[in-house]
Amino acid sequence: MTVKTLVFNPFMVNTYLIFDESKDAIIVDPACYNPTEAAQLKKTVDENGLNVKYIVNTHCHVDHILGVEYAKNLFECKWLAHPEELQVLESAPSHAQMFGFSIDKIPIIDKTINDGEVILFGNSEFTVIATPGHTPGGICLYSANEGILISGDTLFKGSVGRTDLEGGDYEMLMESVQKLKNLPSETIVFPGHGPSSTIGEEVKQNPFLK
Repeated sequence: MTVKTLVFNPFMVNTYLIFDESKDAIIVDPACYNPTEAAQLKKTVDENGLNVKYIVNTHCHVDHILGVEYAKNLFECKWLAHPEELQVLESAPSHAQMFGFSIDKIPIIDKTINDGEVILFGNSEFTVIATPGHTPGGICLYSANEGILISGDTLFKGSVGRTDLEGGDYEMLMESVQKLKNLPSETIVFPGHGPSSTIGEEVKQNPFLK
C-alpha cells in the first residue's frame, strides 16, 4: 500500500491519496481549495494511473471538505463519512466565513460509514474506528495488514484534536484516544495535520495518551 500526502489550504490539511498495486485508490480528506491545489491532486492521480474508488472523510470540518465536491465530480466516485457528521456539515458555511473561507456548496454524503465497517478498494481494506470527540462523528481508518492508521484530527504527533468547536467533547476524545493506544506499537499514524508518527512513539511521548 502506498500513502501519498498532499498538504492543502492555509490550515495545512494532510490529504491522503492511498492505493495499492491494483491502482484502485481512495482519497482521504480532500482539502484542496484553489485551482492550483486542485490541479495538484488531479496530477498526482493521473501520474500514478489511479482509479479513485471512494472519497472518505475522517470528519467534516470545513478545512477538510474544501475539495470534496471537486473530487467527487472529477473522479465520479462516492463520498463516505460518518452519519454524525451531518450536523457538522450544516455549519460548514458559517465556519468557513469565520475563518475567511467561502464554500459554494455543501457536499452530500453518498454513503454513511459506522464503527467496524470495512472499506474495500483493490486488494486493500481499512476498518472504520469511530473516534468521536473532535467532532461527533470523527473516525480513524485502520489497516491491520499494513500497520497504518489514518487518524484525522483525533491524534497528532504529540497532541490531540481541539474540542472547543461546536460538537467537540473533551471526555469523549480522551476515550477515543485510549482506543487507539491499544493498537500495535509499530502502527504508523498519519494525522490530519503535521508529521506522521507511530502508536509506540505517541504512547511514550504524547501526554494525552498517559
